Amino acid sequence: MFLFHRSKKYRNSANVLKKKGPNGIYSKEEFKRSIEKERARADRNNHILSLVIFDMGSSDQKNDTTVHLIRRIKDRVRCIDEVGWYDNQRIGIVLPYTSNKGAIRLTENICEFLDGSIPKTVCKVYTYPLDELNSKYRGP
Repeated sequence: MFLFHRSKKYRNSANVLKKKGPNGIYSKEEFKRSIEKERARADRNNHILSLVIFDMGSSDQKNDTTVHLIRRIKDRVRCIDEVGWYDNQRIGIVLPYTSNKGAIRLTENICEFLDGSIPKTVCKVYTYPLDELNSKYRGP
């Protein structure tokens, strides 16, 4: 039915009301709110979520490498995922209903696609709630 079909143009229409920064991702403040909201939802509905952090080091938020990474992330995530600045040097992705293994797969896929254009990016994956399978993944 056409009511349930969302074109790519509107796939993140629920996020239009949130404040996005110059690269089209959430500001630090808005991203922290997203993390808190998803953690509360995970608690309420008894499901897991993962958080992926890409450490850009001292990179400028507007440099080509950062813009390239953001573009790749936005092309790769689902409409329910949230992308934003975790702090001044780190970009995060909140992945609701995603296991640690699924988040690592996403991270590997993004890093493979970038093919060394971000030479010393550190990728970390955190899964909530914490369990014995929770681990950190450090990318290339």
